[in-house]
Amino acid sequence: MYVGRIVYAPFGSYPYSQAALDTPDRMKLAIGLAGASLPSLDPGERDRLAGRLGNTSIVPVTSDVYQLTADIAFKYQNFSFEGGYHFRNIDPKEPTPFGQQDANGFYLQGVYFLIPKKFELAARYSWVDPDNPNTTENNEETEYTGGLSYYLSGHSLKLQANYSLYTTETPDNDLDDHVVQCLVTLAF
Repeated sequence: MYVGRIVYAPFGSYPYSQAALDTPDRMKLAIGLAGASLPSLDPGERDRLAGRLGNTSIVPVTSDVYQLTADIAFKYQNFSFEGGYHFRNIDPKEPTPFGQQDANGFYLQGVYFLIPKKFELAARYSWVDPDNPNTTENNEETEYTGGLSYYLSGHSLKLQANYSLYTTETPDNDLDDHVVQCLVTLAF
């Protein structure tokens, strides 16, 4: 496996943690780019390492796997934002009924502290097209999430609640899943 990542942080170091708990007085920005190559991956290895695209019934031969990601993160005072793009390709070394398999996806999420360091409002949108070779139909998946967090002691003790709508396209109709979560996080 070959992996590399570069990050450009023009305003100084950028610790990757969600939420602007540090309420920076100066803008913080990080732009990252990463890539990975897993040449000649056996079907059994690919099943463990490549997720749904590694399904050995879909691509039952040795394959080259390539991944790329790009991301951006921004924080200023009570606001923080993250976004990222992901791409994966599985290229079989022998002919298969399905050929190459690709997946694309991205996410955008923003957070704003209504009460600095205590109470935040969050929103997230994500989309993925996992490329399902078993059907010629679209199978895109989309997420819409809104949430609230209350920090009792930073990330060590917090209360969270969110609502998510997950939509999956299928050949017959779209499937909608509504999820409500309430969490207590205790980290030590």
